[in-house]
Amino acid sequence: ATISGKLETTELLTRKLSLIADTAATESSRAASFGESILPAGQTQLDVLSTSITQNSLIFITPTSPTEKTLYVMDKKKDEFTVGISSQSELPIKFNWWIIN
Repeated sequence: ATISGKLETTELLTRKLSLIADTAATESSRAASFGESILPAGQTQLDVLSTSITQNSLIFITPTSPTEKTLYVMDKKKDEFTVGISSQSELPIKFNWWIIN
């Protein structure tokens, strides 16, 4: 079955959850609740833009390239959050992010 719009339930049981990326316009990509980013080599933080972010959002970060650094959410504010590491990396760090409201 296909449902469009908002689905509200007390409990959801599923074997698999698939998220669909909207690859259309730039504005819709800014509204994404998940994505991929790269923290460039030599930098300790990166701002990720998303209009899905709120002060109460949970943000999950998963590195997708080898790293000895621990990525963490440094800051959350309207339309963006900041991912950081405690010291510079010699290599760029690729990571996935997922915002849950």
